[in-house]
Amino acid sequence: MRGIYPTLATVVVAIAAGVAVVVAPAVLAIVVPLGLGVALLRALVLAVTDDERDAARLSGWVAVALVAHLIAGFLGHRFNFAPDTRYYDRAAQELVNHWRHGYPFQALPFGKEGFIYMVAALYQVFGHYVPAGVVVNCVFAAATVPVVYDTTKRLYNVEAARYVAPLMMLPAFLLWTSMLLREAATVMLIAIAVNAAVRLSDRFGAGRFVVMAASLTFLFTFRANVALLLLASILPALALSRREFLTGLGTGITVTALVLILVVGAGVGYSGYKLTSSASLDQVELNRRALSQTAASGFSEGADVSTPKGALTYLPVGFVNFMFGPFPWQMRNLRQLLALPDVLLWFGLMPALWRGILEGIRMTRRKSLLLLLPAGFTAVMLSLVIGNFGTAVRERIQVAVIVVPFIALGLARRRTGGAGDGDRDPAARHDELAIPLSL
Repeated sequence: MRGIYPTLATVVVAIAAGVAVVVAPAVLAIVVPLGLGVALLRALVLAVTDDERDAARLSGWVAVALVAHLIAGFLGHRFNFAPDTRYYDRAAQELVNHWRHGYPFQALPFGKEGFIYMVAALYQVFGHYVPAGVVVNCVFAAATVPVVYDTTKRLYNVEAARYVAPLMMLPAFLLWTSMLLREAATVMLIAIAVNAAVRLSDRFGAGRFVVMAASLTFLFTFRANVALLLLASILPALALSRREFLTGLGTGITVTALVLILVVGAGVGYSGYKLTSSASLDQVELNRRALSQTAASGFSEGADVSTPKGALTYLPVGFVNFMFGPFPWQMRNLRQLLALPDVLLWFGLMPALWRGILEGIRMTRRKSLLLLLPAGFTAVMLSLVIGNFGTAVRERIQVAVIVVPFIALGLARRRTGGAGDGDRDPAARHDELAIPLSL
């Protein structure tokens, strides 16, 4: 008698799917990606946890994250919170019309085409239903939680990793990765690349090479400038993160070579790579000035980063505005005031970030560079490029996702009142520098 229940369930699901295809195809466009996404999230949780209690705890947080992202995503779509979503929707429709009918379409922007292809593929399969893309983005955002959890656990410990999930639901994370924008996939690919780097610093593995190279390669099709900075920073980070410098250098060179083979040889993300690798300070200044003058939240309109001296002079101001702005007195309208909770929470986490950086360096020494160098390179580049607070709040999460392990460690240490060497990762002990570190 028991065997009949799975059969009946299969029949019911098949009938429901058939009805959805005929009567409500929009339902199918939501249910299928969501069902596949839940299966992926479950597999990720099981892959990064060691026991049932941690798996159950992390599963609960990931489920909460997914639901919260879905609510934010559907509300953002309903009220058109991010006008940029209209561009991606229109570009994806044009691409689908080209595939189906051979209609011409406008050239896709370099370094962004991956997201448009992804949305167009969903439209090709399910029809023109924006919620399908929203669901996929929400799954990507929720999937970032177990990835960063694993990074934190590998670098530090489970106690710190348990703080990751709530940190990944800060307002900026929750809002911008839930809508039809590139942020969800970008943040997830950054998190995967950093996680693969941490794994490679522990032990060589062909699968780890492939995962890291693939994440950086696809990142060139979503946000090429960040991909290039990550590639440039992870090479020295891998080299310096190991006691055997030549082994680490060889690992970094191998990853870089594999990415270049995929990008230049296979052509995946080549347009974005070519655009960003040949960019000059003049182009950076044009982009920054355009952002500062075409938005109500623009800042430093009179600055000039077109020369090395100008860039160095502006960098402290740009860095503060990018990493901490907008300050309350810089908010000019109601829309900008919506960023106030995120800014206040971000300010409140700064002591934990600083404490986590100090404790992380003490615990893992060289391996801290696997977070510090990518975060630093990315923050400096975005500080020079971004010229308005709206974009700063949105793109700051690309740096935040890298330093979340530090913040989580800082929060864990505050709760325990500091820690001795007994709770350190054995691999981190082996990787210590021989000289003491005083800060």
